[in-house]
Amino acid sequence: MKSNQKESDAFLLHATKFKETSLLCSFFSKEFGKVSAVAKGARSKKSKFQVLTVPGAIFKIAFSGRKDLKTLTSCESLETLDIKGPNFKIYLYLNEIILKLLESYEPMPEVYESLIKIFKFLDGNKNESIEFELRRFEYSLISELGYGFNMDRDVEGNEIEVDSRYSFNPQLGFSKGDRGQKILGQHLINFVQNNFNGPETRFSIKMIMRSAIENIIEKPLSSREVFK
Repeated sequence: MKSNQKESDAFLLHATKFKETSLLCSFFSKEFGKVSAVAKGARSKKSKFQVLTVPGAIFKIAFSGRKDLKTLTSCESLETLDIKGPNFKIYLYLNEIILKLLESYEPMPEVYESLIKIFKFLDGNKNESIEFELRRFEYSLISELGYGFNMDRDVEGNEIEVDSRYSFNPQLGFSKGDRGQKILGQHLINFVQNNFNGPETRFSIKMIMRSAIENIIEKPLSSREVFK
């Protein structure tokens, strides 16, 4: 690798046509965070970047350039995950929130490792445990970005009570007995205790994470199927 090049494991978040034969790619890399790079000639038949068209692939990429828009110099497939059906919609959703929530060139290796873990979990799993892993990732990402809130205590610092109902403000947390959406304390306790079997709990936690993400995201999500 040349001295002016940088290298990292990464996966492709999004790609669009660029000029006549190239692709404008957005990667999430382990070492450098979100990276934008042009894959020159990627749409030509004999391109060395044809591997970019493989969904679910984890790459080793190298890129160069002094400006924010880099030039992709190499891209090697390290592993390909076979994510299908409803799980593929979740995969697209995760790609989209990373693309829209994270700033460019801010390394977040823990988020990267958590994403790879959940991607591999999506490869072959089909039960409600997928939804729990998704909500847990959303919660950790929200916290990592500095918008975290307590799930086991209300805004006054009191422990969440099983039979009490709470409203949720994504900027503050949970308030007991206030106006607004009423969330049963038992549902919050279930999530903290990794008990995600009940449909009421799953619905409550889904709405909480949706509200928290919409509070910090600038553009509306297009992959809304995961919330239905």
